[in-house]
Amino acid sequence: MKKIISFFHNIKEIICILWEASRIMTLLLLFNNIIRNALWPLRGLVVKQIIDMITLSLEKGIESYQRPLALYILLFFLFFWLNRIWWPLNSFTQALMLSKIGHGTRMRIIKVMENIELSFFDKSENYDTYHKALELTNGRQPINVVNNILGLISLIISFVSAFTVMISINIPVSIILIISSIPSLVWENRFNQKLYNFEQETTREKRLLNYIFKLFTDKKSAKEIRTFRFEKYLSDKHEATLKDYNSKYFRLITSKIKIDSLFWILMQISLMASYFIIIASASEGRIPLGDLSFFLSVSIGLQNAIKNIESSFNNVIQSSRYIDNLTSFEKSYLNISTKHGYKPIPETVESIEFRNVSFSYPNSEKAVLKNVSFKLSVPQNVILLGENGSGKTTLIKLLLGFYKPSKGEILLNGCNISDFDIRDYHKLFSVCFQDYIKYGFSLKDNIIMANSNIDDITFEQIIGKVQLLDLVRKLPYQEQTYLSKEYDEKGVELSGGQYNKIAIARALAKNSKIVVFDEPNASLDAKAEQNLFNLYSELTKDKLGIMITHRLSTAVCADMILVLKDGKLVEHGTHDQLMKLNQEYAFLFNMQSKQYISEVS
Repeated sequence: MKKIISFFHNIKEIICILWEASRIMTLLLLFNNIIRNALWPLRGLVVKQIIDMITLSLEKGIESYQRPLALYILLFFLFFWLNRIWWPLNSFTQALMLSKIGHGTRMRIIKVMENIELSFFDKSENYDTYHKALELTNGRQPINVVNNILGLISLIISFVSAFTVMISINIPVSIILIISSIPSLVWENRFNQKLYNFEQETTREKRLLNYIFKLFTDKKSAKEIRTFRFEKYLSDKHEATLKDYNSKYFRLITSKIKIDSLFWILMQISLMASYFIIIASASEGRIPLGDLSFFLSVSIGLQNAIKNIESSFNNVIQSSRYIDNLTSFEKSYLNISTKHGYKPIPETVESIEFRNVSFSYPNSEKAVLKNVSFKLSVPQNVILLGENGSGKTTLIKLLLGFYKPSKGEILLNGCNISDFDIRDYHKLFSVCFQDYIKYGFSLKDNIIMANSNIDDITFEQIIGKVQLLDLVRKLPYQEQTYLSKEYDEKGVELSGGQYNKIAIARALAKNSKIVVFDEPNASLDAKAEQNLFNLYSELTKDKLGIMITHRLSTAVCADMILVLKDGKLVEHGTHDQLMKLNQEYAFLFNMQSKQYISEVS
């Protein structure tokens, strides 16, 4: 019962997607599919009537049959032209609807992905779920879903009309044609289920094939592939994966061809037997020539209609599964926008507190953070220190709400951050990530994406603060210059340090109450680095700032230093306080100081 309810629910979803895309195009698609599948029995019926009229007119004279004969001839040419018009009209309608439906389903997926929790990306099965949902937007899949629905409806109409006339001609022969098609229907249903299962089970292999192909075509990976010369390794891996995939697929298709051939022979034998019976009946005068003509022209179509009805029904079921993949994806991951009762974000940020926070990544038992507690106030200049793997970046991810603590809680002004709408909560932060994104848009777009209402004066002040003003003036189109040649042949490729400055400028342009810098100086030269630290100090005069850095010299003037080691907060305080403790911070600071002194010497 649940499967039946789910099936009809998915059919409703398909119709809604279609109707929302374009009502006019929906009606055109329906009209096209009805013409395609309903014309053949109607055309056969008209030919039958024309032959009967000619036969009767030869026997009784043409006078009594002139008007009905002319009408049937007119109908014949009408159906002829409708059949010719269908092809270009159908191509035009499908091309437009393919774009509209594909766009609509992509926007539904984007709506989910823009709010999804970061933990989604830590599980490979989630990628499978995402790609299954994405199949509804790929290639001709959206329009195929629609055609399957409309095709089934029009096939049923054409089958009923053809069978009604044929059964009036010869009941036993009509039943033979139907019975001979049933085994093929049963097998078609089983095969479609096997094919769908195969597509779902091989989702990961298809993702891997696409990933390896993308490595060959992506500029980022091109440098390493050429430098390390591991193109053969990747090619072999791609070929092995493809060979395994094709082996499974060919076995499936081979079994279909063998069984299809047996059922095809059965259908041809029954068709030949039916022809023999009907021709014999016509030759003995038991049925008129018009009935013979109709039967001969429509009997193959009837068999195909029976087979296609089952095939279309199975396709509708399969299409409904694609819709089910999309709706299941939405239900699983769109809960963020359906939850109500969030607290309003406070107008002023007074404090951020970690209270006994522990955290392990999904599918991992290792604790990355262990019982971490601290409280930060506004304004405050905070430096977060620790060796690689100590948990610094993970702490920032928790602070930003990308993950939820395994234990403990994170508080904003004394309230758990899970009590706030995460989209509103994120508005509090201006962040420069260590792995910032280089967007293939203009330089200005790269900076103002989070605050597109920024005026030209403020924009110029920002690029001046991050020392990009001279660069911008030298670019072909200044701030409108694209930072990629992929979408504009006159675009430019910047250095790592220049991109780093753009990422910092993007954080400044957002102008939020809390500033977070995750090793923003990684690609900067000494002069730009010093400018960054001065800028950070200026920003945190009236804001809360948190910076991860390995340059301990920047911590000397910080209001608060947090030192992480093996996921634990081992020290916190000012530079002077921690130097007096003479523990982890003092050890790291002295070690780095000696290195600077030895380099100078």
